[in-house]
Amino acid sequence: MDCSKAAAEFETNMAAVKRTVGGDDSFIKGLGESFKQMSTEMPITASELAQIATTAGQLGIAQDNVETFTTVMAKLATTTDLSADNAATMLAQFANITGVTDYERLGSAVAALGDSTATTASKVVDMSQACIYNYKMISPQNRRISSLLNGTLRGYVATSLPRLY
Repeated sequence: MDCSKAAAEFETNMAAVKRTVGGDDSFIKGLGESFKQMSTEMPITASELAQIATTAGQLGIAQDNVETFTTVMAKLATTTDLSADNAATMLAQFANITGVTDYERLGSAVAALGDSTATTASKVVDMSQACIYNYKMISPQNRRISSLLNGTLRGYVATSLPRLY
């Protein structure tokens, strides 16, 4: 892609950031400069970083957290099997449901589980999202019962399945 086309794409993406994230011109300019700098430090373009920030804004990540969120999602996209868009979408939804705002810790947990278990980061995110949706659907008074049943079921599976083989 030639320089003028890349610059135009970046400006278009930053306009979308302004629309979804909000903020005054100096805030948006600062984000843009940050994205340009990040793109020299990791294998992702400034336009892709702006797209992650746009997704963050669309899915309710607070304006003050957009830069950190974008950085973490870019790191996940460049070091795991998650695409930047998938990481941003799935983890923004997860964060909104759970109230998590420590995105660096969340990203580290996803990457560590993907690296240290017999699964991938994308599967970790899929399973986490499914679990949290189910948890949110259960009323607060039934969560204790659900946790107890889940623990009992997990214990049953752990002790019974090995006997089958």
